[in-house]
Amino acid sequence: GQLTKQFNVIDDQVLNPLNKIVDIVSGGAWIGEGANAFMDEINTLVIPKVTSIGTEIDVTKTLVIKAEDLIVQADERVSQLVNSQLVDAFKFY
Repeated sequence: GQLTKQFNVIDDQVLNPLNKIVDIVSGGAWIGEGANAFMDEINTLVIPKVTSIGTEIDVTKTLVIKAEDLIVQADERVSQLVNSQLVDAFKFY
């Protein structure tokens, strides 16, 4: 659903472009202290943070699905109890 789409957005619009930039800079397009500092920051701060956001979205998705399953189970159980009580209340002998 929606959470999976958000996870895909992080991959498509954030991580993939960042990885392309890393590849370009690593390939020698930019060299020197600034390039090294940039690469260090991207690799140690940015990519891990973005990846952790994706992980949190995935965990949230799993928890939402579990909650939805519990709600459906509870709803089914309540329906069974109500129907059972109605049958008992309106039994005609």
